[in-house]
Amino acid sequence: MPIGVGLILVAVHRLWVGLISLDEQQRRLPGTAPDLLSGAVSECSVWTCQRRARKLATCAPARPLLPMIATPERPQDWRTQALRLVCMKQPDYEFDERRDWHDNRRCWIGRNTKTEGRIGLYCPDEDPDEAGLRRFVSYVLELTGLQMGRSDLVELVAGVRDGRERIASVDGRPVQILTERSLLDGLVNFRDYFARIRRQVERETLSESRLTLRDTYVVSDYRIWEDADRRTDIEEYLESWLADPSRRQIALLGEYGQGKSTCSMMFACHLSSRDGGPPRLPIIIELRGRCPRSMTTRDILGIWANQNGVAAESVERLNEAGRPLLILEGFDEMDLVGDAARRMEHFLALWRLCGPKSKLLITGRPNFFLDNWERDRALRIDRSAAGRPYCEPVYLMPFDLRQIRRALRGVDGQAREEISRQARLRARCWPNH
Repeated sequence: MPIGVGLILVAVHRLWVGLISLDEQQRRLPGTAPDLLSGAVSECSVWTCQRRARKLATCAPARPLLPMIATPERPQDWRTQALRLVCMKQPDYEFDERRDWHDNRRCWIGRNTKTEGRIGLYCPDEDPDEAGLRRFVSYVLELTGLQMGRSDLVELVAGVRDGRERIASVDGRPVQILTERSLLDGLVNFRDYFARIRRQVERETLSESRLTLRDTYVVSDYRIWEDADRRTDIEEYLESWLADPSRRQIALLGEYGQGKSTCSMMFACHLSSRDGGPPRLPIIIELRGRCPRSMTTRDILGIWANQNGVAAESVERLNEAGRPLLILEGFDEMDLVGDAARRMEHFLALWRLCGPKSKLLITGRPNFFLDNWERDRALRIDRSAAGRPYCEPVYLMPFDLRQIRRALRGVDGQAREEISRQARLRARCWPNH
């Protein structure tokens, strides 16, 4: 029995985060070995001998800052991005990244493994003019002509970040000009994935029901930060956020059953159904049962890629260019989250997905964290962040009576009235819940 009580006291001492004495704060400084026994003796002396007045520290004990993993500001320069995008578009192209770059003409010279011909890939910083194309063509033909003894088996390609896709002609030779947009558009076919999202929303029935998600869906109200006023229409707010060029990301928070997953799915469905295509490609990545800290960025993106028969590298290229909306679903159900250190490692791995143009929507329950200190650092919730990626906490609100009746529109009359009656009783008994 005394041993059990002692263990409980030791645990309380180590986990205490409230006010402490100045002496105790000094004992807890980094580099000082924790000594519960000496602390107990010191405290007893205060009470028995009254040698000195005990003063409380003005703040809780210092806690170590979490390491901040640098997010990729620009993963590769344009010449490397262009090379990899073109090679993904044309798998027969082969280049050696260490030897095939010719800096004096801003081009790569490789080979076509199928035809055994040569390939010149021009990578200017801007849309090339006629003079630049002419210098590139002349250089490639001269070099390949010396190497091969002939210049007819030569393909000429220019990859530009911004510009107009076209076929240019230089002295009768065609030069295919590809833009970053056209290269990215051809990487992944989202048609089947978007069709599956719409099928889940519009056709697949809910568990033990004849109704679909569309039949029961009601747009949630929300609150930004914990002390803000209640607002209506979370989807409208997410739409405005997607158009914001800042580094602000969204942490969609709520308790169990408050509609975080439903909101994410419906928002993805509405984006994918947009006439003319979505402003961002919604990619839902399920974190449930996953261990991000032991995964690379490509591994995490591969969760979605493998489910949809897509190369994870293609999704990685899209993410580097800031094309998708990454919806990271269910952080509170990740695997191996037994202590704060492991939880932090998970989130540091997730933040590596966030590039300069990225949009991340991460969902979960706020009580996943030990306290607000851990929550704010794991999610990078910071009102004063400037120029750095950070999360804005958005809390989904419980339905009011009007929303409950709207969600029950497909339920038969007797059941709908009984559920509504119970909701009214609850609202009278607990008006603040």
